[in-house]
Amino acid sequence: MTEPITFNIVYTPGTVIHLLPFVRSLLRQSAARYRLVDNGCMVPERRILEEFVKVDDRLALWQMSGDGCRPHGEVLDALFALETPGPFAFMDSDIVASGAFLDDVLKAAKAAPAVFSGAPVWLADGAGIFEDDFQSLTGEYIWDSRGDCLGCTYLAVYDRALLGDIKSGYGLRFGEYRWEDLPLAVQQELARRGRKAAIYDTGKAINAMLPTPGHYIKLTNIHHLGGYSFPALRAAVGVQGRLARWGLDKSRLLAPLIRLRSLRGYRRFGKPAEARSHYRRRVLYRDPVRQYFHLLLRHVSMNSSLPTMPDTDCASVNAQIATATDAILQNCSVDDQAAEHIAKT
Repeated sequence: MTEPITFNIVYTPGTVIHLLPFVRSLLRQSAARYRLVDNGCMVPERRILEEFVKVDDRLALWQMSGDGCRPHGEVLDALFALETPGPFAFMDSDIVASGAFLDDVLKAAKAAPAVFSGAPVWLADGAGIFEDDFQSLTGEYIWDSRGDCLGCTYLAVYDRALLGDIKSGYGLRFGEYRWEDLPLAVQQELARRGRKAAIYDTGKAINAMLPTPGHYIKLTNIHHLGGYSFPALRAAVGVQGRLARWGLDKSRLLAPLIRLRSLRGYRRFGKPAEARSHYRRRVLYRDPVRQYFHLLLRHVSMNSSLPTMPDTDCASVNAQIATATDAILQNCSVDDQAAEHIAKT
């Protein structure tokens, strides 16, 4: 993969004003091109994107067709159909760069059918392993129990021709799949490879059909918040949000009940061990970290009070939160946000 590379970055409603400054860090730290994708953004956000892409000739804007915000896999399929020269590449919109990273990506891409990176800061070192008896191959599972790479949609670079062969040859798309919905030929091949799962998250079925496993690289200068692009923090509008507004979220009496309610919600992920793995990773790590970064980006754009970093029980997660915080504060200043605020008004 020596051709020019264009990373597609998808924006969903409510994310543009806070995440667009991250693109400035990517431009400063790489020679890549970036296509900003409007996936159902609100009209003011679309205007911000239109103005922003004028600041650098390496930027372009593309609007996803259809009503409202479309599923991520559907957007990726539409972007692949654009047949942009070079590899097919994309990254999440909540990724900030604190240093050079592109050379490492391109070097790895020369020796692998696909390269992946950008695990979220709330994913602990040694986590992200899809055990043999697990059933739901969700996004944060990056390796299997043998150490083979399962890929991810955080940051991905595919050999375009090879990806096209897989998509057309097997009739696969980037979207989510249940096992029974996969083409028979794909089921047979995945069973032969020991890649059978009840549910495949976005991109996982395609990754499992690569002729050889993709390659994951840890990029120390890339920091992925993870989950910022969800429409809204569930905790902000659900039961936990209401308890927080009433000052009861830290009640010694209610806290165990809240945890129990959340754990029950993860029983759909199969056996108890798998459910506990999802609960611990998402409720104890992802949700408070995601909420913290929402508050931090509000501080950056509105000069509000600086939030306190969450203190998880995992040293590697705490360190990744601190590093990402420094990257944001150093690369996404209030000055960077001013143009977006002006465009919005």
